[in-house]
Amino acid sequence: MVDTTLADNYVAYLGCRYDAWNSTWNCVQTDGAYSYQMIWDMYQQDLSYWYDGWIPQGSMPVLEERGGGELYYNSWTCGIYWLRRVDPEPCSATNACGMTAPGWRPYGGSCSAIAPSMPAYYGASCSATSAVNACGQTNTNYGTYNCSQQCSATTPSAPALPANYGASCSVTSAPNACGQTNTNYGTYGCSNNCSANTPAAPSNASCPTPDVTAGGITPTSAVAGTPTTLYSTISNIGNGGTGSGFPNYFIIRNGPGSSGSDVLAQNPSVGALGPGTSGTISVSYTFPGAGTYSGVVCADYNGGWGSTIGESNEGNNCGPWTNITVAPAPVADLTAGATSVSSLIQAGSNISLSATVSNIGTATASNFPNIYQITDDGITYTVRMVDPGTRTLGPSTSTGIGATTSSLPEGWYRVRACANYNTGWGGSVSESNSGNNCGDWSRFQVRDSNRDVACSPANQTVSTSASWTASGGSGYTWRDALGNTLGSGSSLSQTYTSNGNYAVTVSSGSFTSTACNVRVTGAGSCSASPAGSLTADAGRVRQGTSTTLRWSAITGVHTSCSVTNTAATITPNENCDASASSVSSGPVTTQTTYVLRCDGIDLDSVTVDVLPVIQEF
Repeated sequence: MVDTTLADNYVAYLGCRYDAWNSTWNCVQTDGAYSYQMIWDMYQQDLSYWYDGWIPQGSMPVLEERGGGELYYNSWTCGIYWLRRVDPEPCSATNACGMTAPGWRPYGGSCSAIAPSMPAYYGASCSATSAVNACGQTNTNYGTYNCSQQCSATTPSAPALPANYGASCSVTSAPNACGQTNTNYGTYGCSNNCSANTPAAPSNASCPTPDVTAGGITPTSAVAGTPTTLYSTISNIGNGGTGSGFPNYFIIRNGPGSSGSDVLAQNPSVGALGPGTSGTISVSYTFPGAGTYSGVVCADYNGGWGSTIGESNEGNNCGPWTNITVAPAPVADLTAGATSVSSLIQAGSNISLSATVSNIGTATASNFPNIYQITDDGITYTVRMVDPGTRTLGPSTSTGIGATTSSLPEGWYRVRACANYNTGWGGSVSESNSGNNCGDWSRFQVRDSNRDVACSPANQTVSTSASWTASGGSGYTWRDALGNTLGSGSSLSQTYTSNGNYAVTVSSGSFTSTACNVRVTGAGSCSASPAGSLTADAGRVRQGTSTTLRWSAITGVHTSCSVTNTAATITPNENCDASASSVSSGPVTTQTTYVLRCDGIDLDSVTVDVLPVIQEF
């Protein structure tokens, strides 16, 4: 069957035979200009379909024509073959960089264009490197060359320095025998390694070792017969500890400065001492007698001078020799001070005595007796012994002793206190010095004080009233010159109505004072003002010579009169009168005025002139 609808578009092309049984073309000619598309109808078992296929150039099919232009086929042969010529189309090929090359594509075929070659290094590996850091390190990014011959890798940042770079570091040596090490210091570098070199281990000679020494001995004084604890300090001045305690040698000799013989040698121990620490050791010793002893302490030595501690210096273990002054055994030494007694004791009165006794020794004095010894003033015999009782005194203490004894006859006496003596001159306490037991002598008088009764003032001039006081006695009685009693007590006041001279006395016990005189001037004729005159024997004298000044009888004088520029003193009588008299002027060297003055009133005056002395030439 022929499909006429295809006639205008397809042409039958003969010359190739298709063997359907063998599924092959047997072509007898080709058309070198075109390619053809084969379309055919295939009828097989009443099924009809189009089968399209391409016949490449140079492989044109050969058709078998069957009469009337129709191509018949059976199950093993093809029917009519129609071929359509198709013109080639332009085309191009593009590479990965977008570069193109032209070509042609036949209908149903492939483009003949071949893509241009890629750039020379396209796709080749490349890299970009960062700047160099302080350690010379870099970072690198990788990529490939692109179409423009540029590397696709970006330039990275320089790498960070190692974490510990520049930090301080140290390198320690191996330890020596005592564990000491040396250390060098540096910084971490780029490889995170410390720049310090490993030091050598310290020498074993530097290992810490102890060095023990002993100090002096304290105390440096003691008392014979009394147990004394002696001390010394043991020190470790080394740089290592002793590790354990150790014995020490404590020596005491019976002479100063290491002289004499050993009287004590003991080995007190001290505990372990660390570097720079100390410990105290002690011994007890009773010195047998007074004197100067000496002692020394040696650290880390026993009685056989053996040492137990290894030290850096074995030559400084002993301390200095220390002198110890030993005082005698304690003994009392009793003394008495001066006796306190009133210097004047009223006859018939008890006598009070007091003194201080002291123990200036070093031992307690218990229940020792004391006495007061009273002698005559010449200390030729004992008048009386007074017992104030016993006392007890510790070393360097004092106490008072007091006593009262009955009156002694009038006279002068001496008294002293004596410690550790009884009235029979026996003592009960042993002393270091028995020659200082008695104190100094004190002198006193037993006398009837009424013997000293007196009144005062002894003399006075008054207008009308006078007063006196009494002393030197007691129970006073006042009397006038006629023996009349005027009063009693320690004072007396009297008012007189007549001028004149009067006297009073005062009595105490059986003794009467001497008279106290009074001149009364204001009770009679002395009521008038004073009156009198003054003259000179010569009114003119040679220079350096004198004249006589004369005054008349003076009346009405209450107290006294005087002539100025002279030593004259004129005393009135009980009637207020003064007799006429005279006085020398003394050498007159210049014109002088003399004044008669009574009771402060100028009564008269006289002037004496001086004649010049003429010297001849």
